[in-house]
Amino acid sequence: MLQKHAKQVLRAAVVAESDLRSFAGIGDASEVKLGVSSHFVGNIVPMALADAVHHSSDFRAYVYEAFYYDLVPRLRMGELDLLISVIPDDADLSGLTTEVLMQDKTSLSVYMRTEHQLSKNDRPLGSWLMKADWIGMENPMYSTFTNQYFLDRGLTSPQHKIKTDSQTLVLELLLSNDFVAILTDSIAAPLVKAGRLRRVFASTANVFSSAGLVALEHGVESTQILLLKEKCRMVSQIFYKDYPAGGVDIGAKHERDLDER
Repeated sequence: MLQKHAKQVLRAAVVAESDLRSFAGIGDASEVKLGVSSHFVGNIVPMALADAVHHSSDFRAYVYEAFYYDLVPRLRMGELDLLISVIPDDADLSGLTTEVLMQDKTSLSVYMRTEHQLSKNDRPLGSWLMKADWIGMENPMYSTFTNQYFLDRGLTSPQHKIKTDSQTLVLELLLSNDFVAILTDSIAAPLVKAGRLRRVFASTANVFSSAGLVALEHGVESTQILLLKEKCRMVSQIFYKDYPAGGVDIGAKHERDLDER
């Protein structure tokens, strides 16, 4: 506990000194240590970072991608300054502040690339999928969903050839090789619309979640952190202009994209 507090105090001192030196024109602003869940790597985060860099020549950032449950311990230890993440309903938010930027309802489905050998069939059978090379996510939600998904169809969950906690790696493997994976429809929809992925079996189970900014309740926010938070707000309003925070169904937009294929 004392080590954790000492790190937070030291970080606050470094931030304050860097801000003062930057204002005085005798040093660079402190680097923003940003934690990002995979859900936002392809949309909000790149746009917000680019806008922050264009806005301030002093802006510096380190970006760490992981799942929410891996990001929060780093945030609490002072290793990260800010999270842009899905916020699970059962998350322990003690000592944290959250700012919801959107409410997301989506579902998970089985996907493969359109060139996959199984895609040559109008509707791949479950038994064929069992023989496919699967990629799995090291995430409790995905594990629970996968097991239930196959149980509902009277099948045994497949053995995964590769397991990872990187959504980015899953997409790269899926797009360039004959793998099969379960993805959230909101992430897969643009790739389906572009003709790069095929949804094999749709799910009827919806996943509800809030998403937005997470920070320490009494953390010291540098000028650069405040800038990045503002850019995230602005970008989220643009990206989800038809689906602002407050309970709307973002998943419906992606579902329409999927249905067009």
